[in-house]
Parts: sequence; structure tokens; C-alpha cells
Amino acid sequence: MGDYPFFQVEKIPEKKDGHPLFQPSRKLNAMNLSFWQDLPRVIDELESDPGIRVVVIAGQGKSFSVGIDVFEFFVNNQSSLTGATADAREELYMLILRMQEGFNRMTAGNNIYIAAIHRHCIGAGLDISAACDLRVASRDAVFSLRETKIAIVADMGSLNRLPGSSGREIPG
Repeated sequence: MGDYPFFQVEKIPEKKDGHPLFQPSRKLNAMNLSFWQDLPRVIDELESDPGIRVVVIAGQGKSFSVGIDVFEFFVNNQSSLTGATADAREELYMLILRMQEGFNRMTAGNNIYIAAIHRHCIGAGLDISAACDLRVASRDAVFSLRETKIAIVADMGSLNRLPGSSGREIPG
């Protein structure tokens, strides 16, 4: 099993389960640089294990995830985010593609992905849950797509995935 700073990966071979758990953090499982680097590797590991068929993604601690660690993201990517030059815009585009990798690997994967959500499921937390095949939420779960509150576009895939994952109106 790989070493992942953001995830604690548990495998339960007798149940054919894999459990990538967000490591407990003081920031309510805010997705920092380690998350974006680890997720594609975790998914690859679980997809390549023939003993795993179901992957349950859960957060430890008080929340599932409050989404992207906004402060870290803006500090580490300030030059790309200004988009002042064509090179900066290209750099931002490539960054977004790298950030989408893990979610895209989940949706393209052969395993069944389940999000076990409790309390906060915000922004990129909603993105990872939208990339799952099933979502199970506790009664105290709160869902929010907060990108517009901080003047950014929701571009990790949830806007494309959410309509297919929510209930549909039945014509009467």
C-alpha cells in the first residue's frame, strides 16, 4: 500500500472493499496540495487491485470535507490565477486538468465508488462525492457549491456530474 499524506487507505479483502479516508485535520478535511497529488495515485492503487470492487470514500473528524484549502491554493498559485499573460492562463488550465485527474479516474474506473458523507460537503467535497457512483449522507450533512461565493468557477466536474446524480421529477 502506498504512503499518502492526505489519505489513510484501508483494504478489507474479505469484503472486496477499499476505504480511502481523509486523514484527520484541523481544517475539516480541506483539500490541500497533498489531496490533489494523492487522489489519482490512491485511485490507481485501488483500481489495479483485483481484490477491490467497492471503494468507500469518507472523511474522518468533524466533516466529510469543506472543499479546497482556499488560502493554500491562492498562495501557491497566485501567478497562475491572475491570468495576466497567455502563459499564466495556460498554466492555470494545466493546473485544473491535474486537479480533475483523480475525479476523472473515479468516474472512468471499474470499481464502485461510494461517498460516505457527514456534516460539511462543500465545494470540492461536493465534486468528489459527485464523482462517486453512490452517495450516502448522514442527517446532519450540508451540501454547498461555494465557488461563486469566492468568485471562482466550479470546474472540477460537479456541474457536469450533479444533474445525473440527483433525483429526477416524475411526470404526473
